[in-house]
Amino acid sequence: QIRLLQPKIIVCLGRIAAGVLIRRDFRITREHGQWTQKNGVWYTAVYHPSALLRDLNRRPETFLDLLSIRDKINEVCEEKKEYIYGREGGNIPFDRKQMGIHALRGGTVAGEHQVIFAGPDEIIEIRHLALSREIFAHGALTAAAFMAGKEAGLYSMDDIIG
Repeated sequence: QIRLLQPKIIVCLGRIAAGVLIRRDFRITREHGQWTQKNGVWYTAVYHPSALLRDLNRRPETFLDLLSIRDKINEVCEEKKEYIYGREGGNIPFDRKQMGIHALRGGTVAGEHQVIFAGPDEIIEIRHLALSREIFAHGALTAAAFMAGKEAGLYSMDDIIG
């Protein structure tokens, strides 16, 4: 499929995808956000959205990873883009030289996270949707069960879920 589509960039969501597409022994905690090129395609990996929900401390570094993806897209585009944050003020015409960046939060949505790369006639979307807060509670209980009886120290979600 990669040969058929000929993408310029592939972003792996989490360790499993990175282990298949980048390198079998890929360590997401050490290598997220780093770029590698294979057969003319740029690859990087970011934390899986569910990992970000379980560990809020990973969000700042993931934000930097997303900025890196934004910059890599601009690097491989033939026509460089101007970064636009928000589009306030009604129906503003689309400018092909712009890359829009937005953040939304609202209502009682338990957890919906999206990264959308929209171009003419296509959209690439990375999405995680939590239908209730139960999944977050389950993750917290799993982490608590793992920690029971452990010595004081620094642990990560990689220790818990492998």
